[in-house]
Amino acid sequence: MKALVLDGDFDPRPDYAVSETERATGIARRGSSVWRNTRIKVQEIPDPEVGPEDVLIQIRDCGV
Repeated sequence: MKALVLDGDFDPRPDYAVSETERATGIARRGSSVWRNTRIKVQEIPDPEVGPEDVLIQIRDCGV
């Protein structure tokens, strides 16, 4: 399936205090303070596996 993938380099600004949780997970409260050289691309990824408590939704159109 095709997916829109956002990627970047984890490179915190010198004046931003990165917490241990942010460093471990790569999830920041202020993404613009830690992510550089962001890239967005369309790529093929494997179809997700749906578990017994999951729902798979087919998207026909998407705007970015």
